[in-house]
Amino acid sequence: MPVSAVAGKDEIMALCGINSPLEKRVKFEGGTFSAHPSAMLAGITFLNYLIEHETQIYPRIGKLGKKVREGIESIFARHGFNVLCTGGDESIANHSSAIGVHFLNSRIDTLNSPDEAWNPEISDFELREKIFKLAMLEEGFNTFHGYGTISDAHSEQEIENSLNAVENIAKKWKKYR
Repeated sequence: MPVSAVAGKDEIMALCGINSPLEKRVKFEGGTFSAHPSAMLAGITFLNYLIEHETQIYPRIGKLGKKVREGIESIFARHGFNVLCTGGDESIANHSSAIGVHFLNSRIDTLNSPDEAWNPEISDFELREKIFKLAMLEEGFNTFHGYGTISDAHSEQEIENSLNAVENIAKKWKKYR
């Protein structure tokens, strides 16, 4: 369901309300689905679900995210590639399910900023953003910036299938190393 929100200073937002003087009232109008009751209900229902189930959802997807990050690094290392996965820094987010795959030009332990991740002297972002993405699509997986994130909807089997896809890609690419 689509969802949208408008936020601002109280004195500005008050001008959008029906109780503001007509001469000062700001006409507020949205687009398709903006503030549509069913979309807003779906959004708040889902947020409440996440809050009520956070002790089950976030540790699970964090564990799966870690499995994918470690799996991708291990697979590519076995095939002679220097790959680092980001997204698992627990000092930033507990139970992170984010996975960013980076094909490095030299051996480093961490990427400290997006500038480093996009620096062609450090990381081959063309390989990640174009070639790896297309290879994963060929294997049946649509990735975002090297992989993406794990959601509660993903099963253990889907995670295994995605790692098998990475294995297939690494095997194919090995001859070009």
